[in-house]
Amino acid sequence: MKLPRVTTIIKDAGLMPWMPENQAAMDKGSKIHRAIHYWCEGDLDEDDIDPVIAGHLESFKAALSVLEWNVLHSELRIESAHGYRGTLDLILVDKPGNRILADIKTGQPAAWHAIQVALYTLAYEEQTGDRIKKRFSIYTKESGAAAATPEHKDRKDFVTARAAVTIHRWRLDHGLLE
Repeated sequence: MKLPRVTTIIKDAGLMPWMPENQAAMDKGSKIHRAIHYWCEGDLDEDDIDPVIAGHLESFKAALSVLEWNVLHSELRIESAHGYRGTLDLILVDKPGNRILADIKTGQPAAWHAIQVALYTLAYEEQTGDRIKKRFSIYTKESGAAAATPEHKDRKDFVTARAAVTIHRWRLDHGLLE
């Protein structure tokens, strides 16, 4: 059986508001994520980027520069023994050598983003044995201005994340999900 993705867990637990699918926005977000990933890998030809995508890339690069973080992993696939999977955007390292998990966002901040990052953190630590010291969302801007980078500090995010997995599993077991 294929494991559900992190965002599916969050939706099924009722932690993410219902939103109609906006294919254009999803495509734009995917292009931004790919550009950032290829830049992190040193494999991006920046001369061929759409100006909208370029703005988000510059926003990301500006935030990384200000924070003095280095990229350790980009677009890393994870699976948890607790029954979910996902692709986390970034594992970064700060000057003291602490690992930071960050998720790139191109829209507005939402409360469920902290739960998403908590689920990624739990799976990453379980899978690698490495400890994540800090969790962030990186909200890139089309203008190219440095991205907003709020830290998710609430330890209760992990309790909520584990509860979301439990609720998803319960709903699945009782035929309330497809």
